[in-house]
Amino acid sequence: EGWPYLVMQLVSGRTLDQVAPSLPLATLLRLMATLADGVHAAHRQGLIHRDLKPTNLMVEPDEAGGWRPYVMDFGLAREESSDSFTDAGVILGSPAYMAPEQVRGGWVDPRTDVYGLGAALFEALTGRPPFQGQIAELILQVQTQEPPRLRDLAPELPRDLEAVLLTCLARDPARRYPSAAALRDDLLRVLDGEPVRARRISQFARLGHWIRRNPLTSGLAALAVAAFITAGLFWEAGQRRTQAQAYWAQRLGREAEHMEAAIYKAYSLPAHDIRPERNDVLAQIARIRRELAAQ
Repeated sequence: EGWPYLVMQLVSGRTLDQVAPSLPLATLLRLMATLADGVHAAHRQGLIHRDLKPTNLMVEPDEAGGWRPYVMDFGLAREESSDSFTDAGVILGSPAYMAPEQVRGGWVDPRTDVYGLGAALFEALTGRPPFQGQIAELILQVQTQEPPRLRDLAPELPRDLEAVLLTCLARDPARRYPSAAALRDDLLRVLDGEPVRARRISQFARLGHWIRRNPLTSGLAALAVAAFITAGLFWEAGQRRTQAQAYWAQRLGREAEHMEAAIYKAYSLPAHDIRPERNDVLAQIARIRRELAAQ
């Protein structure tokens, strides 16, 4: 009737956060692999989504009784070649799922969306996003802290899947998957029981992440350890000092007895020059002083 109108596809489904609790792990990972493939298709067209989160990922039942996933809401999408991705002083996106470089208002690329996919999968697996709190807290956490370990919240999940999530959620984009396709491939490897390309984090690196996540607790723990070590050193030094004192007490007692016996013998003999005996005793005293000074 002369009015302009917009035709959109009707998706009769639910968002990922609504269905994830009821999905088997294999089904969820297969859906995420397909969603990563869809995001990769957008990247190949030069588009960065910038707002990937569970409520923007939908699934609807398909004819075979499974699920068909969709990547929704490209309202914040921009061409990768665009010069600016944020309005001045305004953060565009959902901070709980945003990569650090996006929170800072810096340059974004496909690895930014890899972070968003990882954050969405983290919530689908654990029931919570990687970071929680008010907006100001979230912005600080995303830029300065490491996400919690997946298996701390869901210990039954595979270690390789934890490695995949840590790679997605790395603060440094260089440590993330270079593309959503690479994430898709590792998710399929988890499904097939094959080794993933993501490297498992070492115990040393994990300790470093824990320290960065818990600066106050780790600082107090370090002080406690230092105090314990210092107390141990003082105790050990005290033990050595006590043993040394006992040794010298016995040693001096024996030496004194010998010197006393030598002097008594000298005075018991008929009158004679006792200077040699006296010099021997003085020499013994001087030697003992030197040994004590060397301790």
